[in-house]
Amino acid sequence: MSENTNKVELHGCIVCGKLHNLLVVTTPGGKLVGYTVTGSSCHTLPGAERPLVACDGHTTAEVDAALSRHHPGPEQAKDSEDE
Repeated sequence: MSENTNKVELHGCIVCGKLHNLLVVTTPGGKLVGYTVTGSSCHTLPGAERPLVACDGHTTAEVDAALSRHHPGPEQAKDSEDE
């Protein structure tokens, strides 16, 4: 039986890009199990399908705006019959 893989990765703040170290745990198949910040001055963003962090100094509004810019969600398909 294979075990999960633990590795330290660099990830940039979603707002300003400042780099932070994260401990990332993945399954042998590559599925994300979990992640945590290895230092201070930033926090992880819950509910993300991939590791995301933001500096502690950013407001909730700044983080939300950055998330909507970088991860807007699935685009709605246009109905081609209406065109």
